[in-house]
Amino acid sequence: MAANEELMDKIRKAENEYGSSDDWPESVVKEINGLANRQPDGSEETIEAQELFRRGFTGNKVAEKMHRSSHWAATRKPIITDFEYTNEDLTELKRYKGKPIRWVAKRMGRNYLWVRCMREKLREADNV
Repeated sequence: MAANEELMDKIRKAENEYGSSDDWPESVVKEINGLANRQPDGSEETIEAQELFRRGFTGNKVAEKMHRSSHWAATRKPIITDFEYTNEDLTELKRYKGKPIRWVAKRMGRNYLWVRCMREKLREADNV
């Protein structure tokens, strides 16, 4: 409970000093968010979850692998501009050659866009 009391003290102090939360300085907001544990962090666990997302895993699959809630995973999903993969990922994907993308994605617990992108990479590798 002590952490909650400290958080509430900071919020009351900020409200008394600055009024509406829209008028709070960024430093105060960051401090309060840090106390509330809502500020994105660079913890190893968060980084690991983001790597799983970049490898195309769905939010539910990331949550399952990290032993966390799906909400926890969703709050750590990065904006993905380029998917990543491992050799094991591609080996597993090769087993499903010729199957529909969405079926493969569901079977592997991956984003269907990741499956599509990795299939293109496999085709390019075969053509070289």
